[in-house]
Amino acid sequence: MEKQQLENEIKNKQQTMKIEIREAELALAIQKSDLIALKRKLDLANVIATREGVVTWVNKNIGASIKEGESLARIANLSSYKIAGSISENMLDQLHNSMPVIIRINDTQLRGSIASISPAVNNSIVSFEIQLEEKNNKLLRPNMKVDVFVITETRSKVLRVSNGPAFKGSNEQEVFVLSNGKAVRRNVKTGLSNFDYVEIINGIKAGETVITSDMSKYAYSKEISITK
Repeated sequence: MEKQQLENEIKNKQQTMKIEIREAELALAIQKSDLIALKRKLDLANVIATREGVVTWVNKNIGASIKEGESLARIANLSSYKIAGSISENMLDQLHNSMPVIIRINDTQLRGSIASISPAVNNSIVSFEIQLEEKNNKLLRPNMKVDVFVITETRSKVLRVSNGPAFKGSNEQEVFVLSNGKAVRRNVKTGLSNFDYVEIINGIKAGETVITSDMSKYAYSKEISITK
């Protein structure tokens, strides 16, 4: 009976030890999983760029708590740019995808086209994105502000003059044209225009010199003598 009792005790201890070993194995697996997760977080704490580029923004709040997914830095890829443009909602009816666009940077002009137009209007402003023909032009920089000119219509073989304060935007208006040492008032009809040029439909011939500066103080004069 004592032998039987000892054998039963040994079996109970063996079963208990097996359970304890199993619990230890589970605890070890949990600890290994936690260790892997901690190592992953530690590796993620080392900020490494996934692609080449230039750092355009860094979170400078030293000592601040950072939540998972929160931005620490932003990198711009200098090998490919796109431009975000905006225009008054009054021009919304004339905007459409693939419309040609001119981007001016100082004296350099880049070509592109409208890739997408935002359906929302914010503060009477419509936003759109421009796809550049030359995406990696050396003059482009991240967050750079440039002049964008949307080409709504084009014409070829037309007479044009440099745009200036003399042109008020009306299709028919009066300007001064130089003739025999005098500035003579003349009624002209204009067509398309941009910041650089104004199309002349009639009233001025090719080769004539037009005064494009502000001549509003001579509003009641038909002729003005020009002296050197």
